[in-house]
Amino acid sequence: MITIHMLSTALSPITHMHGTAGNVALLQREAILGKDGQVYSIPCLSGNALRHSLVRAPAAEYMCEAIDMPLMPYQLADLMWHGGRLTKANPLTAGATKALLDSVPFLALLGGALPGQILQGCLKVSRGLLVCDEAADIIERRSGVAVQNTHGAETFVGSYLYTRGAEENNPDAIQDRMIYEGECVKAGAKFYHTMSLEQSSPLAIGCLLKALTDASKDIGGMGRIGHGELHIEWACTSIAVGDERSLIDGYTDYLKQNAGAVKSALMDLFDEPVKTDADEKKKPVKRAAKKSTDDKTKQDALKATQTDLDFFGATPED
Repeated sequence: MITIHMLSTALSPITHMHGTAGNVALLQREAILGKDGQVYSIPCLSGNALRHSLVRAPAAEYMCEAIDMPLMPYQLADLMWHGGRLTKANPLTAGATKALLDSVPFLALLGGALPGQILQGCLKVSRGLLVCDEAADIIERRSGVAVQNTHGAETFVGSYLYTRGAEENNPDAIQDRMIYEGECVKAGAKFYHTMSLEQSSPLAIGCLLKALTDASKDIGGMGRIGHGELHIEWACTSIAVGDERSLIDGYTDYLKQNAGAVKSALMDLFDEPVKTDADEKKKPVKRAAKKSTDDKTKQDALKATQTDLDFFGATPED
């Protein structure tokens, strides 16, 4: 097994939320048992959020660029960026599944839902624990490194309050502003988390390392106003120093040399055709059917009859 230990530092407030209390958004927290036997609730980052932001999204972006696949069926995009969804269909055979995973390292790493089956990826992502007094013992046991010079969890919890919906120079609109507020982890706080790979190929490892290199390092919500920026430092305990670059290069070279095969393997998973702008322009335009000569003759006769009746002051019933 290969385990990558990560230490993330918040460069801006982190608003990774879970629920509300009244109008106040609450931080996601995790209950842990401290070394003193007491239960504590400390802020954390979900493994799912870390997996998506640090691996799946950047890995999907790079692969699509490397194999020149700007367009794809909706189901394939859903699989690549969000893990897909299970649908009723005949699953691939064992041989076809192995061939798919061998040809697409992205799927071998992250897995996902295909028609009729779930692919198990080799990547496991831990939750991010706030580096604090309460979690010090757990982090030391997982990392093998003693935690020093830290503080209680609540020391790192701050708050935010913003308004929107009114112009600053409009006194009459100030009272109509919408206020939104909540908790956040203060800038400067640190989180410890890991990524582990079981029975992984060099290409899958290279895919992971390439994604971590390209990741935007944003987590949680409110990124539009500057929240959620992380600085990540990581150390591969099971990879020899200097091998990271060669593994990344091996993966990037593989995609360049096998772009056609990788693209075909992905596109063959779903039957839905890709729609382009040209296809939209080719759509037949519905036109009103031309009226036949007989229909026109009948309508003229009815108009003439109505005119005669009007002249004599009669109605059709008369």
